[in-house]
Amino acid sequence: MSMLRNIKSGLRSLFRKEQVDRELDEELRAYQEMAAEEKMKQGMSRKEAVRGVRLERGSLEVSKETFALAAGNLLSRRVGRICASLLVFFAKILVLLSSPFSWLLLALPRT
Repeated sequence: MSMLRNIKSGLRSLFRKEQVDRELDEELRAYQEMAAEEKMKQGMSRKEAVRGVRLERGSLEVSKETFALAAGNLLSRRVGRICASLLVFFAKILVLLSSPFSWLLLALPRT
């Protein structure tokens, strides 16, 4: 995923939190429903299958919290990578600008 897409996704999460929460709820419910259907194919009643899924994977709220923790860790890693990339970028600019022949390097075609 590109850096611009990461930033766009992060901003969307911040400013459209309710919409993102609704989408997450829908996805988790669909996932739990599919898991329950698999259990019903194995011979469980609907009530047993739904209960089994909740026991195995936790309730919807527990799943949301687990996802939020994982997303927070992922976000912190992405932010770290973005900061490292920016640091390297600015270091290169500093080196180029401090070099007496930097104007020659800027004029050379990229390969």
